[in-house]
Amino acid sequence: MAKTTQKDDKTPKVVKEVKANKPKIDLDLLNYDFLLQRARKQLESINTEHERFVMPDLENLIQGKKTLLKNAGQVAKVLKRDIQHLLKFYVKETGVPATNDDSKIILNGTVNSFKVRQIFDKYIDEFVLCKQCKKPETRIITEKGVLLLKCDACGAINPVRKV
Repeated sequence: MAKTTQKDDKTPKVVKEVKANKPKIDLDLLNYDFLLQRARKQLESINTEHERFVMPDLENLIQGKKTLLKNAGQVAKVLKRDIQHLLKFYVKETGVPATNDDSKIILNGTVNSFKVRQIFDKYIDEFVLCKQCKKPETRIITEKGVLLLKCDACGAINPVRKV
């Protein structure tokens, strides 16, 4: 509604009346438990899978006095690491010389499967998983001669030792 008023100079002035029209708020919508249940129902339908990254198993085989890590190339590719980096880590941890042959690593000594798995888990903890968020979406970069583990998920940068 508008009213017109006049001043002394006889020009009309328009004044607007503002009504107090407040929107009606449903108190159930502001209830925390209701909102939480509604959000959980929507999340269940979106994502029922708990893990999106499955850590690969390293297959090993002992032949005489040599230990073969048969799928080392595929594992290195899944972890987004160079097979030479994995090879150097195994050489340093086991103390036996090794070579790589396309997609496998050949350790010139017998290393039991428990020790192979233990070394692989240590590699994952040190060079693959982020120190902050524990996700495997990382890459190794070099900055001013220092090896750094850069997480693509959270953006954290942590130094790692050279192999």
